[in-house]
Amino acid sequence: MAIENKDLHDREIWAGVARFWYSKAVNKSPSVGRLYHHLAIPAQPNALQQLYYSCRSLTCMQRFKSACESILTSLDPFLVHATYLQTSPIDASFIKAHGILFLGKSLDLFSAPCSDYLG
Repeated sequence: MAIENKDLHDREIWAGVARFWYSKAVNKSPSVGRLYHHLAIPAQPNALQQLYYSCRSLTCMQRFKSACESILTSLDPFLVHATYLQTSPIDASFIKAHGILFLGKSLDLFSAPCSDYLG
């Protein structure tokens, strides 16, 4: 599934249509991870929602293994570039903490975003 970023208004409309139909499909087949992966795509630019759907696609009975690549792509701005775009600082800390755990990095790196998140 691809949604162009050229016209923001058109993107929002088509993302809403995609969300509607994939949500219906998820309601009928909640154990199919591929459907959750497809819900993660129109969730952009909401990084937290995107992370949720991507992780959900890995925890289904029929997990969608390609979601690992999507998760890595969505975590990249938080772990490598430290650019959070339209994400609040608390959400960025939550995502960064989950990224550190997902990648199996040192728990020493985990404490800073965890402390930021918990306040």
